Amino acid sequence: MSDANRQRLGHTEARERILEAAAVVYNQRGQAMTVEEIATQAGYSTSALYKHFANRDDILCTLWRSVRARITEVMLQPPPEGLGFVERTRWLLYRLAEFAEEERELYVAAMVNAPMGPPSGKVDEEILTTYRANQRVWLDLMEQGIASGALREADPMDYVLALGGHLHSLTIHWAFEGPFALKPAIDRVLEIFVEGAGQR
Repeated sequence: MSDANRQRLGHTEARERILEAAAVVYNQRGQAMTVEEIATQAGYSTSALYKHFANRDDILCTLWRSVRARITEVMLQPPPEGLGFVERTRWLLYRLAEFAEEERELYVAAMVNAPMGPPSGKVDEEILTTYRANQRVWLDLMEQGIASGALREADPMDYVLALGGHLHSLTIHWAFEGPFALKPAIDRVLEIFVEGAGQR
């Protein structure tokens, strides 16, 4: 990138470029990556990068938080009216798949290759708030499935955990063996889940 192009980028755009570069490098190098490698990938000098982030951990934490926040935005979108349990679940999973496919490097860095918790080991209120907001969406879905008769009577959280396990495995497979089209794979996972949890 030329100096002129770098100068035209505002603070927000520059941070986004650095986060995108960090995702690429992190997916290639993991915890061994350096600030210098991120700067090179972004087309910045190291000193320019430090104008936007304090250090490597600051970049990584911002990357993980921003991707999780964007996923929460997707999760909280109101679904079209009149959808039954399966259709509503598919609609939500398709929206998540579109985000993952459009932002593959960011998604894989934050949702597959990232450690489960923050580097400090402390789960702060922001992480808990995001987790609980997403969990509430899934619980509402499972409660709808039970109320409509699509799912057997059971603890909705058990269904959240069961579907979450399916989706986590699919995400790992897509990250390591893909990319491949996620929506057909989601259809298969959802069919298996509903058949296993449905009324008999």
